[in-house]
Amino acid sequence: MATTPTTPGATDEEIVAAVRSRFGLDVRDAQLALIRRIVAGQNALGVMPTGSGKSLAFQAAGALMDGTVLVVSPLLSLMRDQVEKLRSTLRAARLDSSLERAESDDVLRRLGAGELDLLYVAPERLANERFLAALGRARVAAVAVDEAHCISAWGHDFRPDYLRLPILLEALGNPPVLALTATAPPAVERDIAADLHIPPLGVVNTGARRPNLALRAELCLDAARDDRVLALVSDAPDAPTIVYALRQADTERLAEQLAAAGIRAAAYHAGLDSAVREQVQDRFLANDLACIVATVAFGMGVDKPDVRRVIHAHAPRSLEGYVQEVGRAGRDGAPATGTLLYDDADLVALGNFVDAKAPDGDQVRAALNLAFAPANRETSDVIAFSPYAVGDATDVDPLAVRTLFARLELRGVVRALTPAFDEYQLPLSPDPASIAGQLGQEDARLWAAVLAAGKRGRTWLTVSVSAAVQAAGLRYGDVRRVLRRVEDEELLQVRASGALHRYQVLRRPDRETDLPALLRSVEEGVEGEHHRLDAVRGYVLARGCRQARALAYLGETDAAPCGICDLCVGEPPIDQSELRPQDWRATFNPSTVRDMAQLSKDGPDPVGIARALCQVLTPRSRPYRRHPAWGRLERAPYPEVLAAVRDALG
Repeated sequence: MATTPTTPGATDEEIVAAVRSRFGLDVRDAQLALIRRIVAGQNALGVMPTGSGKSLAFQAAGALMDGTVLVVSPLLSLMRDQVEKLRSTLRAARLDSSLERAESDDVLRRLGAGELDLLYVAPERLANERFLAALGRARVAAVAVDEAHCISAWGHDFRPDYLRLPILLEALGNPPVLALTATAPPAVERDIAADLHIPPLGVVNTGARRPNLALRAELCLDAARDDRVLALVSDAPDAPTIVYALRQADTERLAEQLAAAGIRAAAYHAGLDSAVREQVQDRFLANDLACIVATVAFGMGVDKPDVRRVIHAHAPRSLEGYVQEVGRAGRDGAPATGTLLYDDADLVALGNFVDAKAPDGDQVRAALNLAFAPANRETSDVIAFSPYAVGDATDVDPLAVRTLFARLELRGVVRALTPAFDEYQLPLSPDPASIAGQLGQEDARLWAAVLAAGKRGRTWLTVSVSAAVQAAGLRYGDVRRVLRRVEDEELLQVRASGALHRYQVLRRPDRETDLPALLRSVEEGVEGEHHRLDAVRGYVLARGCRQARALAYLGETDAAPCGICDLCVGEPPIDQSELRPQDWRATFNPSTVRDMAQLSKDGPDPVGIARALCQVLTPRSRPYRRHPAWGRLERAPYPEVLAAVRDALG
């Protein structure tokens, strides 16, 4: 794959002048330091708070460097927004799942023709062979990695696709890398620097201090939470406010209560239709809504500098995530507040998701054995499987399955290939057999075999690629090729589903080396999650300045007091003795456990029952989803509940 050598002769004055001319902006010192390194062909890491202009660094590189700057980002809404805003400034484009095939083809053509200064891609695109082939024909000037903390297992938003970045960079000939994140504790910063080969001199960390943001934490038991949120928002009902809640149901409930009180509020979460989410966000940006009640799905890349308050109705999963979320208040420099309503049982509930979902050695082995099973082999050296199907069968979270394979790829066991669909639906009217004459003799015979293997419904014929291969002795590649041809030539309407992850097997996993390494990575992930939860509790129990405590966690150990948080203005700190643990045993009923055990077809399952009581949805807890006791012990420690369930079942 080709990379473009950069011209290291751009002086600071030339960079400043070029940015002012092209973007109409004055470059800040931190931005200048990052741009200087990238245009000189050197790697850099920028740790800069939300709203500090991180994007300008790679946009300026796109303007100053020959070739295309590739931007890897998980934020689809941000990609769309930035590409739209850059239309008159840079030749920018994006590649993501929302594009039609013709649109993607045009972007790849422009990439190969050298007609793009900037190309945004989602991280999962890094496994797409067609994209990688086009990238190999392009001139890649630099690679920018947005939300770079996602590469670290110690990060608060780890994504397995990011683990593929070092492999991509090596294949590209190691072009300069610009990694960007809003928050990175020392362990995460070290991971980013090590994985992306960024030297200490290449790290630009401006700190997360916000002199205009007054932080406070309050003890608030679950029963009083809704009323306290209503009181806080009602104090200034028209002030632009974000309320973060733990679950989608919480956002709906709180938004309804606020709206009933006359506050212009609406819910936002990933379970809403994308058009609804977009409408809610646009109304909030236009001040048609005063308050948005959201899960953490909201906020990344949202440009609203005049948010006056951020209220966390529940404890966050991590302190770095909290700093990023609360930092969305007061980006215009005017006074703003960030309030955390804390119930210690919140952390217990969050910890349950970690402890109850962490796979053990037997589960990891079972997941690998199933993924590598003969039934999942397309060819002698290619496997294709659904992480959801493997996860369901082995009781392993699908994200954990993907992470295991990302780590196997780093160890040289597999190489990710372009994902494919396993199931296609074809309309029965017109008759799908009627298009055979347009396919030519060879593809017509193949098409007839594919249709013969399909399952006929009332209006659709459902074709499973794997079933067609097994029933008619066809090859995976041939079946997918003819289906893709029918779709590309618009001979029929084709609906695809059931995505399969595909890997080339380079060697079998070694039980003596690879398996222990995978198990260590699982342990490190669990350890990291609990470390982050402990940091949240430490922030709540801080004795000195609250902002200084958060900054110390992020590595700024000499941070001065802010002077405006609840502790700096003289409010008493929260004492650990006030964190009263829930007496869950008073509500634990062994007869309920025995009643739940009757629902399992395979006999009593204490693990599944304990997860159900703690409201942790996994394949083993799913049979109890509709039992009245579901979630009854949500805020009780899972290991203790599991022990009690085992005692109850004898």
